[in-house]
Amino acid sequence: VRVVKRGPRYMRAEVAHGAGGAVGVDLFQTADIREWGVLFFIRTGPADYVRRMLWHWKLYTMYRGRIEANRLWNEDGTAANTNEERDVFEALHLTWVAPEGRK
Repeated sequence: VRVVKRGPRYMRAEVAHGAGGAVGVDLFQTADIREWGVLFFIRTGPADYVRRMLWHWKLYTMYRGRIEANRLWNEDGTAANTNEERDVFEALHLTWVAPEGRK
């Protein structure tokens, strides 16, 4: 294992695999379980899908909601329950879509 990048809550490593190859591994850490769902949703991607869904959040909250510190905040200032990735879809009032079905 070779650490390529390290931050206070993120690490990227390369793990030796096969004949001279390597597999990249991203590790994310959160001190608050309530951040996990949004963090996982963003990192699962794909990026265009995530951007569209977070734009949906802005429209749904009539631009009064916000995304901050890996949390979805409602227009009334309360944080949405997003302990799990599936909770993000519920907060967005959307049907769950498995990662492989996100286009």
